Amino acid sequence: MTQQPSLFDIQPNESSAFVSVLADRRQFIALDIEATGLNPEKEKVIEIAVVKFNDEKILDTYQTFVNPQKEIPKEVVLLTGIKDSDVAKAPLLSDLKDHLKNFIGDLPIVGHFIEFDINFLNFHGYDIKNKQLDTCELARIILPNEDSYNLEMLGHQFHIPHENAHRALDDTLACIELLKILREKLQTAPQQLWEQIKNILQKGNYSWKEEFLFINSKIKSMRTDAPLEHLCIAPLEHLCIAPLEHLCIAPKSSNPSPISQPLIQKLISFPYNTDDADPNNLLHAPSYYFDQNKFQKCLKKDTFSEIEIFFFLKLIFFQYQFETQNTDPNNIPSRSNLRLYNKEKHLWSKVCHNFESLSQTEFWAGKKNKAEISCSHNLIYEFLKEKNSDYIKAKELIINNPDAFIKYLFLNLIENLTLNKLESCDLEKNLHDKLTMLFGLLGIFYEENFANVKSEMILELQHFNTKKWQEITRLIQDITEHFTLTEKLTENFNKIIEINFEKYLYSITLTEQGDIILKIYSKNINNEIQKIKNSFEKTILQSNFPLTENENEYLKSILGNNAQCIYKNNIAKIDFEMIENIELIDFKNSQTDFFILTTSDANVKNIYNQLLKTIDFKDNLLLGQNQNGNMKKLQNTWKENEILNRILICKYEYFPQFINNENPSSVQTHCLPAEVSTKEGNTSLSLIIHKIPFDNLKSPIYKIWGEKFANSFINFSIPRTTLQIKNALFHFSKLNANKKILCADERVTKYNGIVMENLKGMIN
Repeated sequence: MTQQPSLFDIQPNESSAFVSVLADRRQFIALDIEATGLNPEKEKVIEIAVVKFNDEKILDTYQTFVNPQKEIPKEVVLLTGIKDSDVAKAPLLSDLKDHLKNFIGDLPIVGHFIEFDINFLNFHGYDIKNKQLDTCELARIILPNEDSYNLEMLGHQFHIPHENAHRALDDTLACIELLKILREKLQTAPQQLWEQIKNILQKGNYSWKEEFLFINSKIKSMRTDAPLEHLCIAPLEHLCIAPLEHLCIAPKSSNPSPISQPLIQKLISFPYNTDDADPNNLLHAPSYYFDQNKFQKCLKKDTFSEIEIFFFLKLIFFQYQFETQNTDPNNIPSRSNLRLYNKEKHLWSKVCHNFESLSQTEFWAGKKNKAEISCSHNLIYEFLKEKNSDYIKAKELIINNPDAFIKYLFLNLIENLTLNKLESCDLEKNLHDKLTMLFGLLGIFYEENFANVKSEMILELQHFNTKKWQEITRLIQDITEHFTLTEKLTENFNKIIEINFEKYLYSITLTEQGDIILKIYSKNINNEIQKIKNSFEKTILQSNFPLTENENEYLKSILGNNAQCIYKNNIAKIDFEMIENIELIDFKNSQTDFFILTTSDANVKNIYNQLLKTIDFKDNLLLGQNQNGNMKKLQNTWKENEILNRILICKYEYFPQFINNENPSSVQTHCLPAEVSTKEGNTSLSLIIHKIPFDNLKSPIYKIWGEKFANSFINFSIPRTTLQIKNALFHFSKLNANKKILCADERVTKYNGIVMENLKGMIN
């Protein structure tokens, strides 16, 4: 079998002709499968395509349906167009093994999320060990701020022909075209950028390493052979790394002067996802901003893990993109210019600012010199956890959407311990092994005490008295005694060793992905909230909708009785109707677009599967949160679809984001024909309340805060519930169409009518 030629065969003194020869010899396989579902333990392959190609052209293709020996689910038929009749006489996957093995050989395999395809095939008896090159991962490096890295969405952006998305051969060909475009973008990067790329790549192994180096060698050969004016190297002033004197972070002196912050007149706080504030002028939490000094320290390490190489390459392109597009010399890169996923979010903590470093930048000085500042709620959250309370002083704090502020305040004051989060720290191998062992023991502990219930479970005294927990405690003590840990991790480990039920509540969670999360809740959140009273002379809670006495009292009980509650919008009431259940709605003949709000991912999935069986897809478009792709894809599908009735199923917190992350006009009703829109009783938009969002009475937050109220259900749970409903109704009210609310949860009429009393300012 011919061995794939390697870039490392090139000697420094060899001519550019060698690069050309190598390009002709390099071959790859593009692979894609379609399946009856995502879980290889339960689902089967229904189509597979492989394409052999080199740097210039397609060399060979193979595509076939595969008989799954089971019925293809309706949602897969709708997605792929593949029906049971198409696969009835197709070969079994096992029958294709030898042919595919010979076709693929030992060539690198390219694909979009290729790990899924390879793992699926290997689970079903294949043994593919070839190098995997994920074009999604490469796109996330070179294009660090895309709303979506879905192959279909990237295809739209770059005008890649892709008529039959979610068909195996079309997806492989689209993937090859995407790879070509990404290579072209790499070739236009300036040489100084390449010096940084090579510096990162030489410190570890990475799947795309050889491809990066080959493209760099190709650029060098072009530079050797081509006239100067044809070079792709950008002028010096466009480089992504500015000279030291232009860096946004001032060097620290050996004796830093005391922090002196001006008194702001008004600090106006908004939720992160809002259309009420200009995102370009919103001051975010320090951890939202990129710290160049910290990044340079990270790059001085001798070796990098594969995820670090990926992340640092992404940051190089992130910086370059910011420097070439930014027009404000005092501005600094931030998360608004960067899309982060999974472990990247933990690695970001290595390169982001804190209050101390951000307060020394010209960016911060420019923001703080204004009499009125708009900021995100996250800035306040981080400030409340900051030991130094001198960073922010203001005469007046105005909190917009105080219900959302409180909800996420609780979540931000929780300490979460996960293996992924700890792995993002600089860990020596022995410490990494110990932490892996620790979370393995926590997994066994969870299984022994809570079976396989995937939920958050509160830890009680009897759990800490078990032999397994004693083993966990001894291991934590061993780690704290023999390794140098961060101050925060040491503090959290001590809280676990010295169990204190008066100060803390402890919980453990097994996620759907099988990860273990250990959480520590402070029972003394009042200490942090007291900072609001100390740092701001006046606090105003500004709601988007009218508040009842029940809701007012709840907000003030958390944020202080001296806080003033106001609301700023006049909202037209929306017609409200109780229905027995969703199944009674005639989606086919309603001439309406629907938003169905529910309380959990499981409910979304159940409703989605239920409607799959009953609605007519000639007349309806059905979308579900996490069922049809990410938010951007759902927004585009909703906006571009010509079907009369569109249905979106989602959780309450998702709904405002779905509207606010896109121009509201893009989610409004279709332009109905005149003869339809003028029919008596026609409704253009309906909001369906499937379940009202009551707190789980066993949740840690309810247990901690509910106990502080004379009647925890009436004074804590009900106002939290109605505020969340009213927030959804407020965003629904902004859509310019005939509107109606349908409620399928009879609990809204119970509890002495308090829920309906709280809602009556917004419904008829």
